[in-house]
Amino acid sequence: MRLPGIGAAALALALSGGLSAPGLAATGGSTIPGKGIYKSKCLICHPNSPQDNRSPQYKARSDAVPLWTLYSEDEGWRRSQVGLGQWNDRKMAHWLRYPKEMKPGTPMVEVPMSAQERQEVIKYIKHLGRAYGQ
Repeated sequence: MRLPGIGAAALALALSGGLSAPGLAATGGSTIPGKGIYKSKCLICHPNSPQDNRSPQYKARSDAVPLWTLYSEDEGWRRSQVGLGQWNDRKMAHWLRYPKEMKPGTPMVEVPMSAQERQEVIKYIKHLGRAYGQ
């Protein structure tokens, strides 16, 4: 699959966590669970705040769902914007591991992450929802 606006080598580096461009590098010692993993593996397609109107700098997909819209402090997990029903932790972990199995034809790529990394990213998505969700 070819992603517009980003070379295959840059995408491979970003997905492996090896891209150190501004805005994509993992931040060591973060106190927010999953922030470094999110920045190195998710930020390439998904912005991490509504104010982030020009970022991510190397964003591959202009149609990527803003992940802070998936969770809110008041409502908890919301309904999927891609037709997958109500999100929950288990469903989100499965989506992060097998997006093409859950929704054939999705532009979401399978990002290599351990089970622990997926759980940390889920915590960070919840953090974004609490910070920016409406």
